[in-house]
Amino acid sequence: PMPIGSSGIGMVPSLVLTIFAQVVCSSALVLGLFTRAAAIVLAFNMLVASRYHLFDDFATLSLPLLFLGIYVVLILFGGGRYFRCKI
Repeated sequence: PMPIGSSGIGMVPSLVLTIFAQVVCSSALVLGLFTRAAAIVLAFNMLVASRYHLFDDFATLSLPLLFLGIYVVLILFGGGRYFRCKI
């Protein structure tokens, strides 16, 4: 895997974007606001985490892959009756 910080944007911006995804987008999902948009951001975040842990043992890799699958389902089908606003 690529070393940390070699993604081109640096470690601090990457940390800020990850914190935004984990706090703001997760809160939006819990509240049912902008479900698909929040799920897209979170899916990308889990895709990066899965790529970073690609060569680790499966116990470490399984959780990002599980969340990635959940976010993909939310992207495809939306929030259903728990969806509170429309984009």
